[in-house]
Amino acid sequence: WIRRWLQQGLMDEGHYISNPSKLSQVRSNEVCAQCHSGVGRQLQPAFSYRPGEPLDEYLQLDMDSENSNHDDPHAANQLLRLMKSRCFVEGEAMTCATCHDPHRVERGNMALFSSRCAKCHEHDACKLHDEHGSKLETRCIQCHMPSKRDAMGGMETTDGILLPLLRDHYIKGWPDATQAVLKEMLESD
Repeated sequence: WIRRWLQQGLMDEGHYISNPSKLSQVRSNEVCAQCHSGVGRQLQPAFSYRPGEPLDEYLQLDMDSENSNHDDPHAANQLLRLMKSRCFVEGEAMTCATCHDPHRVERGNMALFSSRCAKCHEHDACKLHDEHGSKLETRCIQCHMPSKRDAMGGMETTDGILLPLLRDHYIKGWPDATQAVLKEMLESD
């Protein structure tokens, strides 16, 4: 019946369905931010938000980049962490979907995510590329978006407290992470 109503012009498809790929950068990122930007103050009933509408009419998030609470990846405000990144600031159209396909399970696929980095960055732009070459080409994420244990979000299990790993979405050079990657590469040779 929906298809028939659309064909007869009785229903506007865009009114009921939003394709995030057709949204502006801000609205597209808000689709993800509703769950991946920490706790917010609910302004309207849960699940009343529709993609494409301004999220701040439904949920008030703390998007103050000067707030020291957001200096740690465990603040869980992944969009704000991403927005601090040079890639985001200088890449005018970067959205969450630039790197993530929400319709596929991609977790842990470092080579895939690194290949997405290579859509904007040449591998040889890496300061370590001349010395380590192609060994680094699948490790961009490990050096520039390291995972860290979340001491704030521990979960009690029968085996004790589980501290989940969170990937920091503040894309930049992380010297400790880079050293760990180089050590891992040396040990695997």
